[in-house]
Amino acid sequence: MGPMLKTLVPPEVRTRLKWVGYALRDIVDPVRAPRVPPRRQTFIGGGDFEEIGNAFLETLKHHGLKPDMHVLDVGCGQGRMARPLACFLSRDGDYRGFDIVRDGID
Repeated sequence: MGPMLKTLVPPEVRTRLKWVGYALRDIVDPVRAPRVPPRRQTFIGGGDFEEIGNAFLETLKHHGLKPDMHVLDVGCGQGRMARPLACFLSRDGDYRGFDIVRDGID
């Protein structure tokens, strides 16, 4: 959506159109990976859920994250970071996440 159109279309309408687009994409190309919500249910951030989580993990590793570290994820949402961290952290490491939005945790 171009900048001019964004000023003419109210945010709530843009949000609904985005959801409809994701819902249609879920029908045509459903998400099949475990622990990845359907696109229409990803309520924070856009883009590819797995790809963005993996990119964040690479950034954290670049800045010194090691497999034996303990990670506290405040505002973990739907687990975009939890998925790659659970695979990366060793038995000596630990991941804990919490969020105030219960739907994301469920």
